[in-house]
Amino acid sequence: MDVKKIAEKKETILAIYNLDLFLVLAGFLTMMGGIFHLLMLGPSLKPINFPMEMLPQTDALFTASGIVQIFLAIPLIKSKVSIIITLD
Repeated sequence: MDVKKIAEKKETILAIYNLDLFLVLAGFLTMMGGIFHLLMLGPSLKPINFPMEMLPQTDALFTASGIVQIFLAIPLIKSKVSIIITLD
């Protein structure tokens, strides 16, 4: 599929569903989820019955997922092309 057809299809999808607002909102909320994952690092925000011997594993999981979510939100907010191509 050439670039012109992709651009035309993107404009058609955005016009029909008005996805600009939804894509920016999805990107913002995804980025907020990533930030909240990064805020959950360390023992301070864990529940009282949390097993502290699992703290390094959960911190690694929250760090990786937070960073991935933040970098996933960048194309949603900036270009929005990746979501349009996946709708194809």
